[in-house]
Amino acid sequence: MIHGDVLFEDICQLWILPKTPKGQVMAPDTITLMLEGDVTLETFATAVKSLDSLIGALTLEEGGGIEWRIEDLQPGSALATIKGYSPQSERVERVVRGYNDIGRALRENVRINRGRKVSGPAMKLGRLVGNGVKRVRFETQEETVVLHHPPARRPRTADNVVSLPGNGTVVAFGAVEGEVQTLTKRNVLRFTLYDVLNDRPVSCYLQSGQEDLMREVWGKHAIVEGLVNRDPTDGHPIAVRQVSKITPKLEEGDYTQARAILPLKPDAELPEVTIMRLRDG
Repeated sequence: MIHGDVLFEDICQLWILPKTPKGQVMAPDTITLMLEGDVTLETFATAVKSLDSLIGALTLEEGGGIEWRIEDLQPGSALATIKGYSPQSERVERVVRGYNDIGRALRENVRINRGRKVSGPAMKLGRLVGNGVKRVRFETQEETVVLHHPPARRPRTADNVVSLPGNGTVVAFGAVEGEVQTLTKRNVLRFTLYDVLNDRPVSCYLQSGQEDLMREVWGKHAIVEGLVNRDPTDGHPIAVRQVSKITPKLEEGDYTQARAILPLKPDAELPEVTIMRLRDG
């Protein structure tokens, strides 16, 4: 169901991303699953298998016709991101939103009003919390749902899972500093920032027309500003959406970059030349 035909150059070269016109709203088409804590290889393999079964079942409910490909896979961070491809994009969008509905149902311990092929792998994902796994994150371009506790054996009954409130995170405009380490391919407009304080991956979602913001910061420390989702238990950042600004952080002692603080004219004398001229009298 999930295919891993990800080319290295597709991930590393942001300039191959087709640009989306500014102001155009991108329909959600990516799904991310992340486990936090001391995650064993066996647990991560179980998570990926359950994710495959869950997305396969949700896809069949929408009539099939969707190919899911791996966009990002980080065993060290126990993170997997997939993207759906279909001539009927609305089917992909419904699966993506259904995935978040499942996450909210598990977090609220509400019965999943879908077939056993959906609820079975969903419960397996929810019950991964514990035995070293501290949190399970259900994430899409629109929302992040965090599970801090496994769902109970007998969940409560709800008539409509979609109407469940909240997602278990605290959201506010702010900034996160860290190292930009991963760019996803094609037109996902998503990158992973490793938070400098916690060394945890933070998913950052660019808006349409912001591709150029990433050209100078890949592999470097940067400050990302936008709508920050934080875990309510300890406040660590989880995701940044509606990114408004990305500022590369100057490396300590690199005075040559400091001249960019103020704009210089094309024919302006460089600071080091001015210092030498004044010193030599």
